This record gives sequence, structure tokens and C-alpha cells, in this order.
Amino acid sequence: MGVVYRGERVELGRPVAIKFLHAAFSGHGDFRERFEREARLMSRLAHPNIVSVIDFGVDGTPYIVMDFVSGETLQHLVEKRPMAPDRAVRIVDQILAALTHAHERGVIHRDIKSANVMLSSTEGAIDHVRLLDFGLAKLRDAEASLTDAVVGTPSYMSPEQASGGKADRRSDLYSTGVLLFELLTARKPFVGEEALAVLQMHLAAAPPRLAEVNPELDHPGLEAVVERCLAKDPDDRYQTSGELSSALERAMTGQPPRLITRPAPARSARVAPRAPRRSGLGPWTLFLLIAGGAAGAAYWTTARPSSAVVAGVDDLIAGRSADEEIRALNQLLRRDPERGDAARRLGDLYIAKGWSAEALAAYARAVKVAPRLRKDRALIANVIASLDDPAIEDRARALLVNQIGKPALAQLRAARGDNPRASIERTLAELDARLR
Repeated sequence: MGVVYRGERVELGRPVAIKFLHAAFSGHGDFRERFEREARLMSRLAHPNIVSVIDFGVDGTPYIVMDFVSGETLQHLVEKRPMAPDRAVRIVDQILAALTHAHERGVIHRDIKSANVMLSSTEGAIDHVRLLDFGLAKLRDAEASLTDAVVGTPSYMSPEQASGGKADRRSDLYSTGVLLFELLTARKPFVGEEALAVLQMHLAAAPPRLAEVNPELDHPGLEAVVERCLAKDPDDRYQTSGELSSALERAMTGQPPRLITRPAPARSARVAPRAPRRSGLGPWTLFLLIAGGAAGAAYWTTARPSSAVVAGVDDLIAGRSADEEIRALNQLLRRDPERGDAARRLGDLYIAKGWSAEALAAYARAVKVAPRLRKDRALIANVIASLDDPAIEDRARALLVNQIGKPALAQLRAARGDNPRASIERTLAELDARLR
């Protein structure tokens, strides 16, 4: 985000840390107002486990003056070896105390990670935690909204952050779960060569068990806590930092975890999809506009996939929730990458969750390994609907033009007739040119 200098408040002789934010963060006219609002909110946080903001301003470059804290970050520490469970929990408990203070004041950190946790010895205590950079991730999110980018640290991002959704306190708890996993194993739960691959894992892959990564760790209580922290659905996680702290205490004293009972989720193939997150005409609205009655047929084909499409995966997904289906299908595709039926079904599940970008990737894979799916009307309708989202329009158009081709023509023309718009015209023009 910028560069940090050690400085001094001359009149007090007090050392401080001065963070100068990168000039790119002040490139928009509303930045000063947003920066001052967030910095003022950060300055109200006063907690022993949070590095305090002392002053802020914009003098050519925006800057924040903070407490100067000496010590080492957790990032440096966990690079060496896994941490003993009691020490890891003691550190995470202090992080949770800081989060409780902030969450009660409406501040979400959005970037919990080992590099943002300082262990300070200046407080006269061992492993005294100071949490850094509270609130700055929100400034980055605001900048990202102007460029349709997803901003954060991929290895620690919650599924809702990774998909561009709203991050609330439960997102911080997911990231804290990632950090706890890292402390106990010296490795993050999801690792990949590219950031996009890591984000995809947060969205769909089941995290490994602690004992798989650190065979010397045999702690069922902590396994259960980490597993719940890393639930894909925020409703399935701990809902407050206090709840997570209590769960850790129970795990360390050998008490069984408190069970949270929820109604069994309906099979995702038999319920209407969630409303899309963005405003404006969404994919499912478009379904009802494509070719009159044919649109209804397309809708129900997606909501109830035909046995011809999902033959061979029914036994795998029978009786599972949507998230369980996603995990099972991803595991199947890792074992057998040529399963077009599994990729097709995965795309439907992602659409139902509102994860359009992930759905396009799954559909592209399905069409590549199973060319017969180029004629799947429901798949085509979902891809056409994705043209309405500026963030993924180019990817949807590329899939229609380069991979599906001629079978998409009729539905594109029907969509243009029912609801003319520029994205459809662009796609038709490219497809016509390619087919000539």
C-alpha cells in the first residue's frame, strides 16, 4: 500500500510510525473525504492489542501516523516451524479481543494475516499481540470498486471477499481461521502458484485437515474449530469473535464443541437461485426474457438439470448440501479432469450461488472436455445472462464466440429481440465475423 518510516513527534520526543500511502490511492476526487472518514474511525480504536492511529492527513501524499511498535511479525515467526497449540491459541485470543473491540464499533479489518500481527516485547509480556492496519483494507476495497477488481491478500480472503461480495465480521473470523491453521502447521490451507487459483480454492475447495499438513498435531478440538472457521457459508461459521474465543477455550480444555443446529438445506437443484448481488438486470431476470416460453424451459433446465447431463454424478451428490456438492465435484474433477458432466453441474451450482465468474470457468471446462455441451440451451442461457455483468462480460463473450460458436446464435438473436443491449450486439458481431 505504500511505505512506512520511523519518525518522531518532536515536541514529545516520542517515536512513531508514519505510513505514506501509495499515490494511486489518492487518484480519485472523493479519496480525501473517504480517507479522512476511515482514518478518523481508525483513530477511535483504543485497545491494548491494536496499534493506535495518532494523526492523519493529506499533504500531496496521504499519510497516517501510528504508534511505533518494535518486535517481529507472525509472518516471520511462522516461516520457521509450526507453533505449539497453547501458544497459537494464546496469540489468536488476543487477535479476537482486538476484533471484538473493533467490530463493536462497526470496524471490519478485512486483511487479517500473519504480516499484520506484531508480537511486541515492549509491553513487559511475552507474545503481546498488536494488530496493524485496521480499516485500511476498506480504502483498498473502495478503490477496487472503481476498477472492478477484488483487493486483498488471496491466501487469507474469505469466499465472499474472493467473489467480490460484502465482507462483515464473519469474514474477519474466516481469515483468523486461516491464520490459526498457518500457526499450527506453518502452511496456509490453500496454496497455489497464481492468486486466481488460490481464490478459486477459497470459493470451492475443501481445506486440508490440520493433521494432514502437520502429522505431529493430533488435536480433534482444534480441528473442529478450524473447520468451522473455514466454512464457505458465513452462516455456518462462528458469528462473533467472542463465540470463536469460547470455542477455542473449550477445545483447549477438552470440552466438546457446542453444536449449532440448523435446518437441513434443500437440494440446490430444486430451489430457486439466490438473487444476484449486483444491481440492475440480473442473470435470472434475463432468463425470463429470453424467447418467451423458451426462457422458462431454460430456467427449469438449469434448476433441474436433465439426467442426460448429470448422469454419472447423481450418486456422488445425492443427499448433499450445495457446498458439499461443490466440494465433491471439485474433488472428482481433480481425479478425472475429463468429466464434462461434473464441470457442467458445478457451473449450475455456482450460478445458483451468484458466483458468475466461477460458473463461466466451469462451463468453459465442460464445453472443452465434452463438446456435446456446446448445444446445451440452459448452459448457453446462463452464459448469455453473464454478458450483463461488466466485470465478466469479456469472459462470457469469449466463451460464446470461441468455444460454443454457432449453437449460441439462435439464443443470442432471441435475447437481442426481447431485450436489446450493447453487450448482446458486440457478441453477435464477433460471432458472425468468426463464422463467416
